[in-house]
Amino acid sequence: MSTRCGIGYDLHRLAEGRKLIVGGIELPFDKGPVGHSDGDVLAHAICDALLGAAGLGDIGTHFPDTDVKWKGANSMVFLQHAKKLLDENKFAIEHVDAVVITEKPKLGPHFPKMREALAKALGVGVDKIHLKAKLRPHATIPLMVPADPSDAPAAAANPFTGADVLAILRERGWLAAEASPEQHVWCERAASMLGGHAADRAALADLLGLVFQYDAREIISKVESHVVLSRYAARGVLRQLALLLLDGAALTSERFKEIVTALKDGMELRGRELFHPIRLALAGRAGEGELDRVLLLLDV
Repeated sequence: MSTRCGIGYDLHRLAEGRKLIVGGIELPFDKGPVGHSDGDVLAHAICDALLGAAGLGDIGTHFPDTDVKWKGANSMVFLQHAKKLLDENKFAIEHVDAVVITEKPKLGPHFPKMREALAKALGVGVDKIHLKAKLRPHATIPLMVPADPSDAPAAAANPFTGADVLAILRERGWLAAEASPEQHVWCERAASMLGGHAADRAALADLLGLVFQYDAREIISKVESHVVLSRYAARGVLRQLALLLLDGAALTSERFKEIVTALKDGMELRGRELFHPIRLALAGRAGEGELDRVLLLLDV
């Protein structure tokens, strides 16, 4: 008999006025996860791990955030559905081992009840559910990252000039003819915006490649792209982003800022939950704040 293993991961940002539910148990805390359902990160991660191990899709496939049916839904329902699919495909759960990274609230005292709730939803013995909590100092709940790109570390001193950018464009075949005055200005701007975020010339060329090379099939085939798309709310972000981009206005730096503001206000999202899907869609890669500078170079 073969054995399969699956890996699941989930995160939500925290907001005041929402319940904090982890492992099917409501915890006493002043903030809770922002999400379409109850935002139970532990249940969602386990669900994704089980579905992935069996090759049965992911939680977003079975419970899309576009379906009002799942608004505020109890995530134990998701686990029950995953167990039903496993049974139908003749899979059995041998063991669940999960880690929750948090500073507060303390989870250890709540693990017995969590194990009972998870075991009941999955139809297995409590002995098959193992939970661990790991501490990460100086964080609220790292699984729910609140940081915006403006919180990123300041760029290092910039060693590059427009001439360096121009040379890279010619070497890579992205500029075949003699550069026009406008293109010289763009190269200076690119050096100014990206140079301080590039450790060396190769890194600068890599960032410039995000402007001049875009292969949708290659992007979507990467594991890291699927990680971003599997995160809660990513599909909603991309859907709204597409609508805003298709309104006819050119994608200039100012227009990009307007789009980000509209998404922030309309979806009440911040940090990686908002910016990683945007960067993936426009730059072809999820990452940190330096990619936003790449996006601001697209208005050429």
